[in-house]
Amino acid sequence: MNVEEVVKVVLESSDPGKVTEEGLKKIPSKYLEKPLVVSVGKASIRMYQAFVRRVKPWKSIVVTSKVTIDSKEVGTDIIIEAGHPYPNEGSYKAGKTILEEVRKGGYSSFIFLLSGGSSSMMEWSDRLSLEEMIDLNRKLVKSGLSIDEVNTVRKHVSSIKGGRLGIEAKAPVFTLVLSDVVGGDVSSVGSGPTVPDPTTSMDALGIMRSINIEEKFLNAVSETPKELPNSKAWIVLDIKGVLRQVKERIGGTILSSCVRGEARDFGYLLSSIFNASMEGREPFKPPFTLIAGGEPEVKVEGESGKGGRNGEVCLSFAKYARGEYQLFAIATDGIDGNSEYAGCYVSSSMSFDTREISYSLRRHSSYELLERNGKKASSLIKTGPTGTNINNVYILYAP
Repeated sequence: MNVEEVVKVVLESSDPGKVTEEGLKKIPSKYLEKPLVVSVGKASIRMYQAFVRRVKPWKSIVVTSKVTIDSKEVGTDIIIEAGHPYPNEGSYKAGKTILEEVRKGGYSSFIFLLSGGSSSMMEWSDRLSLEEMIDLNRKLVKSGLSIDEVNTVRKHVSSIKGGRLGIEAKAPVFTLVLSDVVGGDVSSVGSGPTVPDPTTSMDALGIMRSINIEEKFLNAVSETPKELPNSKAWIVLDIKGVLRQVKERIGGTILSSCVRGEARDFGYLLSSIFNASMEGREPFKPPFTLIAGGEPEVKVEGESGKGGRNGEVCLSFAKYARGEYQLFAIATDGIDGNSEYAGCYVSSSMSFDTREISYSLRRHSSYELLERNGKKASSLIKTGPTGTNINNVYILYAP
């Protein structure tokens, strides 16, 4: 397989434009006469541009992690650059600005275009300062908790997440979601600002207790709304949809759309499936292509280098794989971990020292090893920010 073609297929299958336009058909036309439109997340600009191709907003706010297009070109009233993966001053500005506009009323509907990364880009709390919120988010992100657990805590310390923004709306709320959450839980995407929250404050406290931060942030926790009768939400695209499109274009078998757990453990599991198949045992017979997607975690403990979940998947797979293969690991948002890469690919033609792999995995410095290997054979995928975010895609090809 050609790496450029594989990357093209994955990113085109993750395009938010067409699915956003299709999602608008779910909203009754009478609510599109004077809509307040808020678009937040890594796909905020592309979702908003798709929206305005069909509907003219009454007022609009776009929040992005990096302003790459002038606000006049985007065609929005307000555009705010905010932080990711941790909130910053822009995040608090975005949260407060959106909350104030929602409270004002005057619109026929509140349409919320939501995509991955929103949890850090839009934030506001009456109980935590920005510095305290940043500290909390750093502890959560580096803890090794699942994204669902991280977002459960975020919901219960925020003044706008977990349905709290939806409660403030003065008209029906319609949320179109480009999901970066494994399992299809719409209330977890962006920590669910406009939808009911099934998790409880006791859930949040239990998670905080498990990583020893309960005492420090105890007073910031409060209960979230469990019903929002004036709110409807739809997932317009998620990892399952992306994998189906990838399969249509390159063939193969979808192994899973729910990859979770430690990234290196997924790499080890994938190598065991591959090795068994190459030895003539079940479940697959060469040639085969396996496709998977999801959001494995990396628990950082102690000193760490330049790394990311996709780098760890590739190296842990390469450590044990025996036979001819190509493995592609691609973050659809174009950024993996603390690196400038979208991911990487490894093949049986590349040579890795298993001791170096073990060291890199211990230090979470997968990309440092892959960069050194690149002097012999390029193994890095660099796209830059893509304007979308729908989990990670893994493609294993055995000729």
